[in-house]
Amino acid sequence: MNKHFILIVLGALALTGCVTKGKYEAQVNKYKKLQMEKTTLEQARESLKKELELKSADNKRLGGELGEWKEKHARISGEAGELKDQLEATKEELEELRRARAEAEERMKSLKIMEEKFRKLIDSGNLEVVNFNGRLVIKLKANILFDAGKAKVRDEGIVALKDVAVVLAQFTGRHFQVSGHTDDEPVKRSGWQDNWELSSVRAVAVLRVLQEAGVPPSMLSAAGYSEFQPVKANDSEENKKFNRRIEITIMPEIPKM
Repeated sequence: MNKHFILIVLGALALTGCVTKGKYEAQVNKYKKLQMEKTTLEQARESLKKELELKSADNKRLGGELGEWKEKHARISGEAGELKDQLEATKEELEELRRARAEAEERMKSLKIMEEKFRKLIDSGNLEVVNFNGRLVIKLKANILFDAGKAKVRDEGIVALKDVAVVLAQFTGRHFQVSGHTDDEPVKRSGWQDNWELSSVRAVAVLRVLQEAGVPPSMLSAAGYSEFQPVKANDSEENKKFNRRIEITIMPEIPKM
């Protein structure tokens, strides 16, 4: 039923005398008012619909942006965590480098002190003090300690070892390993089975002299390395003299003096 039909009906009623002219006009005005309100409401509905569509689009866009933001936040948080871990690792590495530097400086200081204490033997060419892998090593040439193929310490060697013992006895809470080394020449007519046995027996002989000179036996040990840790190639007699040696290693590191 449209508005034109309603108006025709109202007009017909008015003409037949069923309604008065005033009532008719009142009904017409009421109808027009309702039509206007309906139109207004429909317009408002359309406006709200468009606004809702815009809001939905905005919500969708904001939802996408929120998702992107969350992903970015998660990525940044992950990167921040990685950077924090790297920073902590860098701090630890730096601290480790500082400790290593301090230890190296301490070793160099101790090495110089030891060199001064052994200056007489160093100047004579019979002894050398070196820093090897963080450990202080005292090297003595075998020719001042033993005759060729022998394991009895010579009188000259005993004097030198007593001077060494005086310095070693000043340490506390340390351990000294005496190690014997030979060249690669096979043992001949010496009574030894091989260079393993000769190097080991010589190390024990030096250990006993150090003990008798005042170094506590609990701080001593002996080892034989035969020909298998040369300091130079065994290709000349001069080089072989360097390989025939006794080493005294201060374990586990260079101590503070």
